[in-house]
This record gives sequence, C-alpha cells and structure tokens, in this order.
Amino acid sequence: MHARTHALTHALTHTHTHTHTHAHLSTLHYREPPQQIFNQTIMHIYHKGDVAKMQILMEYGGIYLDYDVIVLRSLDELRRFPYTVGKEKGDKFNAGVILAHKDSLFLKLW
Repeated sequence: MHARTHALTHALTHTHTHTHTHAHLSTLHYREPPQQIFNQTIMHIYHKGDVAKMQILMEYGGIYLDYDVIVLRSLDELRRFPYTVGKEKGDKFNAGVILAHKDSLFLKLW
C-alpha cells in the first residue's frame, strides 16, 4: 500500500477530534467513522473521512488541514469568515484546507 494511502486510511479509520482551549491545550476524542449520510451507506474510506471532517466542523467549528498542508503564515485573518476553503488552480476548491464557524450554513449545504 502506498505510504500516503496507508497514512490516510489509518487516519480515517481512527478519526480523532482536537478541541482547543485558550491555553492552547488539546483534548483528543475518539470518534467512530460515519457509516451513513442521508440514509445512504458510505462505501469508501475517503468519503467517510470527508463526511467526518464536515460533521466535526459543524459540531465544533475550527480549522481542518490535511496532513500534507504547510501553513506559512497565520490563518487568524480568515477566521472571521463563516467558512473559508482552500483554492486550487482554475475554479476548483481544495477541501484539504477548511476554516469554519460552528454550524456554518455552507457546511450544512455541502
């Protein structure tokens, strides 16, 4: 198995949530990967990860970064928007970088 696929599979089958406090401490919470969305079975592990990150952001808000994202400057200025997503070349967006307020309307619609 390719190293990236193995790491992603491990991450998605062992989904965790980080909750940050003002002291910049984290608490790790285990969460089972979602099995269904809109009464449809989620077949692929990658889709389970996509659904899980949206559910976690809807519940807690915060910042989601794929494991291969390198942040070069503060993201604080983007936190004022209800939802911000990374952009790729052209008209495509990249769900590997997401900043969202808890219960963001865009998350509910996505």
